Amino acid sequence: MGEISETFSHAKEYNSEGQQIYGNVTSANWFRSTEKAVKDKWGEDVSLLALNISTDKTQVDRLRSLSIWPCYVTILNLDGTIRRTHLGSECIGYCPLLPYSAEGMSTLLQEQYGVRTATDSNDARKMIERYLEQEFLSTVLEPLIRMEQSGPVLMQIGTGANAKIAKFMFKLNCFISDNEGSHQSMCCKTKNTFYPCRVCEIPRTELMRSNIAAVSIRDSNMYKPYLEQAFDAFCCRIKLKKNEKLSDRQEEVLQFCKDKSVLPILPALLLLQPSYDGHSAYERVPPDHLHTVTGILEN
Repeated sequence: MGEISETFSHAKEYNSEGQQIYGNVTSANWFRSTEKAVKDKWGEDVSLLALNISTDKTQVDRLRSLSIWPCYVTILNLDGTIRRTHLGSECIGYCPLLPYSAEGMSTLLQEQYGVRTATDSNDARKMIERYLEQEFLSTVLEPLIRMEQSGPVLMQIGTGANAKIAKFMFKLNCFISDNEGSHQSMCCKTKNTFYPCRVCEIPRTELMRSNIAAVSIRDSNMYKPYLEQAFDAFCCRIKLKKNEKLSDRQEEVLQFCKDKSVLPILPALLLLQPSYDGHSAYERVPPDHLHTVTGILEN
């Protein structure tokens, strides 16, 4: 069980000079806190498997007119030499894309669904794209959501005489995409917004001179009650007829989304329980330095 312990338990790592480093996921603070929460709830004999979901839109023709959006899952406990090969991840599906042009979708929304104006139909088209993405992600996350209720699963480790049966709990560590995809995964607005960061509540004017210690992470527990009602409120707003008004709660929900620079859709990642007390779902979308710099310059 020594090899199993090293792979599935939190362990600090050090370099040749004795300084602590963060290499494998099992050395991370997230893993330590999540492992403790799992063992406290399900028992000391349960091991943690950390998952990473990644996606990126991919062009599939030379004219760059056709694209697909594959989604991959990786077990981060695996050694890096395995994770970086084709054996380290598995394609689990493709995110759906709208099969309509912008003009065709605008006409459809106005003529068939009672959307009032071209401006509203343009907003609705973009929202439907985000809604499809979140429905796809919720399907991908469904096994993890069920496991949070039913508990650990039994899995075999090794083969032959070395085979062992152990209990495992899967937890999502992070969702990886480019800057635009990461914002979309959390339904955060990307341009000309007061809070342009998908992870924290930092004003756009403070991006380049912020005190990192004073930055607060977006609180998914506080956001969730509003976002659960947001899409219905948005649909009501774009279909309002003359002399009709939204309810006070619908107005409050849409104003909250505007104030927080988020779209009125519940991100699928908020359907998962926090990894541990004080954890926010927005921490599951870590900053990618290359794309984040690009995003800062765009904003």
